[in-house]
Amino acid sequence: MATSYADNTIASYTSKMNLFITFLNRYQLMLTRWNGSAPTMPTVTPTTLMFFCSFMLMRGFKSAGSIAGYCTAVKQWCLVNDRPDPTVNPTTNSVDTRYARLHRAIKRQLGSKATEREPLSVRGLKLLLTEYRSGFLVPASMIPDFVAATLLGFYGMLRISEFTNGVTTHHDITREACRADIQFFGPIAKPDGFKYNIKIKQPVPSRADHHGLSFAGPEALPGPSDAPSLYHRQQVPILPPFRFYP
Repeated sequence: MATSYADNTIASYTSKMNLFITFLNRYQLMLTRWNGSAPTMPTVTPTTLMFFCSFMLMRGFKSAGSIAGYCTAVKQWCLVNDRPDPTVNPTTNSVDTRYARLHRAIKRQLGSKATEREPLSVRGLKLLLTEYRSGFLVPASMIPDFVAATLLGFYGMLRISEFTNGVTTHHDITREACRADIQFFGPIAKPDGFKYNIKIKQPVPSRADHHGLSFAGPEALPGPSDAPSLYHRQQVPILPPFRFYP
């Protein structure tokens, strides 16, 4: 069952489960094994999830949808590991009434209006690059990669999962970006543009890769042509295109 989830979904559920484990440890709800080995997850019930909701509210969660998402992650973990559905009352074999009412109350109290976000403008891009290059936000060794990744993501309209890997322990070249996925037009010192191969991470009917084309723009604007000299390291083409760790 776990293999049916997309990589991004698994990463999201894992992050949410980490908070749930923090909650269990905080209130000493983890069970101790008889042989003294690592503690194990207790049976998760609707009451456990209700207390978890209270824990998130005390931590300052402002979105009812976000709280529901964390509970969904716990539910999916239980189902994948052949445990009872923690949202179901075993007596009635239906969604626990108190649990459902709590979520309705949280939704009424917090509301469900999504946060409005404005797109990043060229002016905002310039300010962001200036902050990178100041050395206050990131270590000096990572400035070139942050600048290059920001330019590529901005002009290619990419999600972060489409052009870098989210973990440092391994690099899957079949799903994650490599330096060989970037091909330049013209001289490397000042290329006319580049083609970027975007690997598909989500399970879709067509497994074909997508390609994005970026061309050099006016000199007054920071464009993709500013980035190649910073991240074009084709000596090892299978490595990730960026290095965000000192």
